[in-house]
Amino acid sequence: MYKPEQYTISVRFEEIEGEPCYVRRVDELPDVMEFADSAEEARKLVLDTLSVAMQMYQAQNRAFPAP
Repeated sequence: MYKPEQYTISVRFEEIEGEPCYVRRVDELPDVMEFADSAEEARKLVLDTLSVAMQMYQAQNRAFPAP
């Protein structure tokens, strides 16, 4: 099992629906992104999302994409 920290995670400050926020994306999983008021909060959210997704894949005996 991979660790969420092994994935390539980018951060950008963007305006989404007129609201400024930090957006974290995972290069290896383009559908995974999180939005927050701070870069650190967005980082925590995206790492948690990766962890939950990995657990779901494992419960379904599916291979999770490698970092």
